Amino acid sequence: MTDTILARVGEREITQSEVDALRKMLGEQSEHFKGEEGDKRLLEEIINQELMYRDALDKNLEAEDDFQKQWEREQASLKKQVLQQYALSHLLGEVKVLPQEVEAYFSANQEHFTEEEKKNPDQLKSQIYMQLMLLRQQATYVNYTKELESKYPVERISKEEHHE
Repeated sequence: MTDTILARVGEREITQSEVDALRKMLGEQSEHFKGEEGDKRLLEEIINQELMYRDALDKNLEAEDDFQKQWEREQASLKKQVLQQYALSHLLGEVKVLPQEVEAYFSANQEHFTEEEKKNPDQLKSQIYMQLMLLRQQATYVNYTKELESKYPVERISKEEHHE
């Protein structure tokens, strides 16, 4: 399946997936951009942003000191966010739930399952696995961050102290 090209600005092709991504990024605000008319408005915004970008390049705005300072701040912020997410996925990626743990939970909690749930044990075990994984990931996160607090000093300041 190819991504439909909706416009070109110079050599740059703007596709339907970019319009969809912008709509998704807008979250609740995307309600204002429904249907074909909404697609057209979002496409126009993407085109306008591309035009602004090309104009900024032509004017060599990226060489200005203010831009360079802002770029350095943004890069540092982006690096921090990506590194935090990477560290979290690395930590949670090590969390495991073994099949025998799911089986043990399933066997030990038969009285908590409805007859309907018991008719499809594979689906029920899949749900148990997901619940155990989520609980274990949450516990791993909480325990690890508590451990980190002993390594890196944290000072919590109450609102009352802050206003003094």
